[in-house]
Amino acid sequence: MRMFRRFSVTVAALAVLTAIVPAWTSAASAGPLAGVNVPQELRTGRVLLVRAGSIELVRSGTVIRSVAFTGRLDLARLPNLVGDQEYVAWRAKGVLRLGAVLRAGPQTTVTGDPPVVNRLELLDGQD
Repeated sequence: MRMFRRFSVTVAALAVLTAIVPAWTSAASAGPLAGVNVPQELRTGRVLLVRAGSIELVRSGTVIRSVAFTGRLDLARLPNLVGDQEYVAWRAKGVLRLGAVLRAGPQTTVTGDPPVVNRLELLDGQD
């Protein structure tokens, strides 16, 4: 009888841990980016969501990184801010290659002035 009680307590404890641990680890891994809303139409491929004061790098609907900036977003600053050549990179002097969908949200301004940006090459943003 005593052995049966210990076994029952052990099984009950394992059942509780099995229920708690996945929720605990997913909440811990979610981090502050989990609350960023990605519009439904932008949940495939690579996307740069430009918002007032931040750029969210999105891959297949998941925000993988957020980068802060101040003021207007000049396209010439984008490669340094993003830091990922799959999303945006200089191809040659004055030629900027955009390998992601760029979506500027409300209250944002995106500029790109010659001679720094003479040409913008647009890729499809798919992996």
